[in-house]
Amino acid sequence: MPHENDCTEFAGQQTNISLLSLVKEERGRSGRMRKKRLFDIVLSVFLIFLSLPLWVFISIAIRLDSKGSIVYQSMRIGRYERAFILYKFRTMRPNHDPTGITIGERDPRITRVGLVLRKLKLDELPQLLNLMRGEMSLVGPRPDVPGYNEVYKQHNPHHFNMKPGLTSPSSIYFMRESEMYPGLEDPRQQYVDRVIPGKVEMDREIINNGIRDDMQIILRTFIKLINSDKNE
Repeated sequence: MPHENDCTEFAGQQTNISLLSLVKEERGRSGRMRKKRLFDIVLSVFLIFLSLPLWVFISIAIRLDSKGSIVYQSMRIGRYERAFILYKFRTMRPNHDPTGITIGERDPRITRVGLVLRKLKLDELPQLLNLMRGEMSLVGPRPDVPGYNEVYKQHNPHHFNMKPGLTSPSSIYFMRESEMYPGLEDPRQQYVDRVIPGKVEMDREIINNGIRDDMQIILRTFIKLINSDKNE
């Protein structure tokens, strides 16, 4: 029969091994995050300079098409549930919608230029500024408006440990999300009951992504965009 001291020593060794594993895991995660942050900065700066003429053209088109600001600013919930201002090219006429849900691409609030920008996802170009500020990453769950935090945490308590991103597996799947809501009596209920749980489940594992994993998701996003335009 093992001596009591032997059992205690063995338990202590197991605890030390577990602590060492946790430390190594945390160091590995921190290293991945630093690399991803550098990757985000370099690529966002490159994309901003590359797309500057497009920014000018889009800004002029928005100004000529409808009244209102060129850039739309919206409060979103980011990592650790910290609120931040998200930037987008304005695609809708000024309105006050607390749900943040667009009902189809033919939503009457969407402008003519806005419809094109939404189809090509060019309205999200200004979010490269959020990327540079460290509020977002290239790959991460799409940030939502305030009011849905508890719904996300209900399906994944660690959801807000991830930095929100420009794209993610759920962004690819729900690229035409607004087309799910026309004709529904309560679009918000559909969003809470079906869309959010689906997004959370698809994005659950990207917290462990490295740069190579992120690049694959970015490539899948471009492929989905190209194929989507061909099918329309």
